[in-house]
Amino acid sequence: MKKINNKKIGIIGGVGPQSTNFIYKKIIEFSQAKYGAKNNDDFPYLIFESLPIPDFIGNKKNIEKAKGMLIKSAKTLEVAGATKLAIASNTVHILLKELENHTAVDFISVITEVSKNVSKKKIKTVGLLGSPVLVKSNPGYMKKS
Repeated sequence: MKKINNKKIGIIGGVGPQSTNFIYKKIIEFSQAKYGAKNNDDFPYLIFESLPIPDFIGNKKNIEKAKGMLIKSAKTLEVAGATKLAIASNTVHILLKELENHTAVDFISVITEVSKNVSKKKIKTVGLLGSPVLVKSNPGYMKKS
């Protein structure tokens, strides 16, 4: 069996604790299905930082304060030895470029990975569920049809 725990994935969560929980469950299921993970040491090394950031899902009023907390979190995960970073929230991806500017560790972008998968499978139409802030931000990868 191919070992998948040779890297540390730092996950910024808590922006909707339910989404962090969902992602953790999916990582476990994926590890079992793709790599046959059964024992504790078969699973990937994950570092979660669950942030109680102020809400900016409904409006951008708190986005600057939240951004500062997210940048600090990325730096904390980098110092903890994360070799890749991920965000457990679609909405927070509107800040991805800014977060990337504050750490040397690469982010795994949900948007990029889903796009690759959709392209590979030749899917022509995709629906995106997003918060009001995400939809109003029109982050470039969203095209209205």
